[in-house]
Amino acid sequence: MKPHQKTILLIALVCAVPILAAYWLFFFGDHDKTINYGELLEPQQVVESEMVTPEGNRFALKDLRGKWVLLLVESGECNQDCLQRLFLMRQVRMAQGENMNRLERVWLVSDSRIPNAELQTQYAGMHVARLDDGLRNQLSRYGEGRIVVIDPMGNIMMRYLPMPDGTKMIKDFQRLLKYSGAG
Repeated sequence: MKPHQKTILLIALVCAVPILAAYWLFFFGDHDKTINYGELLEPQQVVESEMVTPEGNRFALKDLRGKWVLLLVESGECNQDCLQRLFLMRQVRMAQGENMNRLERVWLVSDSRIPNAELQTQYAGMHVARLDDGLRNQLSRYGEGRIVVIDPMGNIMMRYLPMPDGTKMIKDFQRLLKYSGAG
């Protein structure tokens, strides 16, 4: 083989290897892996509903449009797991630094118990309201005691395990807020 033929063959090989690698990855690669920690859901518009805060004020999720929302449906009694989820929601928001104002926290109380004032003070800035029946029917499919994410357009789009890993949630939101122009 002549030197110029070797050069041409080497150039053709250098061009063909990435194409063959891409073909192999496309048809035989593992496509089930995602980089997000939360479970992505088929986006579904939140049911419009009027709820009442423990103080007796009106509250509606539509008032939070334009922001990302971490939503938790939980009993007003708030056991140890509930406290851990509330703490986690606060930490995820605080970890966003300058983007923390793009993220809101909502606790919808699923029963007739009123969260104690000390708990509400400890998690100041979080919206607390009694869950209404229309929204209860919609959110029941995502599971009580799970943190759900609502996008700035009012769509339920992600949920987390009942006891999620805070570090992974923080990374999810850092990525989400970095690449999202919304909210």
